Amino acid sequence: MADPSFLVLRFHAPRVVCWGDPWDGERTNVISPWMRRVGRDARGFTVTELLVVIAIAGVIMALSVPTLWTYFRTAAMRAGAEEIVTVLNGGRQLAIRSNTTVCVTNDGTTVQLRVGGCAGPIWTGPGTDAAGNITLANGLRAGGTPNFCYSYLGAGTTAPAPCVNNAVFTVTDPAGGATMNVTVATTGRARIQ
Repeated sequence: MADPSFLVLRFHAPRVVCWGDPWDGERTNVISPWMRRVGRDARGFTVTELLVVIAIAGVIMALSVPTLWTYFRTAAMRAGAEEIVTVLNGGRQLAIRSNTTVCVTNDGTTVQLRVGGCAGPIWTGPGTDAAGNITLANGLRAGGTPNFCYSYLGAGTTAPAPCVNNAVFTVTDPAGGATMNVTVATTGRARIQ
């Protein structure tokens, strides 16, 4: 008879690995039937399932791209209009700070601030190039009323000529032709419409 100290008890719990009898000549791992079934039944996705998921994602992308494109163009137009408002407010502050008339001129592409009236010197500072041109971001164009003037009080004024005291500036997207207007009231307040 064999020495009982070599005997190993077998446990038949679902996740316990047991050793075989030491007398049968080999030591093998015994895995419960439940664990064998879990490993055998584990499968990945089929090619058909993957193609269906890719097709659904493609349809969603195709439907959402035009909406995103419209959103980006509208956001760029809004940003350009806000940039014109910022330029106009800067011109207003310049008129008040320098205690003189500031003329906001545009050539359909860029905007310039002229100190002392529409024939005065071009103001250069933050946001301008060396020639004093203020160019809108994203290739947008600024057009509209060419000679809007702020008085030393920050309101619109008609003096000196050819100044006008209220204006409409138009931001145009050259790619799509979309426009957005910025109006300036006689009080000097700029507003996006």
